[in-house]
Amino acid sequence: RYRCIITKLSVIEFGNLPFAYSCEVRCDSPFAYQYPTSYSYTCRGTTDITFHNRSSCYSGYYPKLKITLTGSNSLQIINRSNNNKALEFKGMPQSSFVINVDNENGIITNSMDLNLYPYFNFEFLKLLPGDNQLEVIGNCTLEIQCEFPISVGG
Repeated sequence: RYRCIITKLSVIEFGNLPFAYSCEVRCDSPFAYQYPTSYSYTCRGTTDITFHNRSSCYSGYYPKLKITLTGSNSLQIINRSNNNKALEFKGMPQSSFVINVDNENGIITNSMDLNLYPYFNFEFLKLLPGDNQLEVIGNCTLEIQCEFPISVGG
């Protein structure tokens, strides 16, 4: 799959009848994208996860996260493979709700319509190429949603 922008769209006529279309297509990156895939983990206390980044992009990949908190008002996701950088929420006013994190665009939303940025450390999760050793501290169901960019062609 590609993310493309279509410009200069025009109709080509043959004998005063529409015959075809002509357009200019520009891709958003030199990569194609795999179909969206979700990986789900149940985390209690401290949970270790080995997560394989299938991306061809060597600068890293920023996945989307769906975090369903189950009795924790603090949560850490530490990437041991990326210099122990941690996505962290501390002292949130609720302990059971859903947090959605778009790491690529830096957007956090949640099911309680709370402003979570005051409780967040502004360190978004970056997955390095290959295996990433993640440590999750807190009680939650963690869903990692990925559309890995991959190289195609030569």
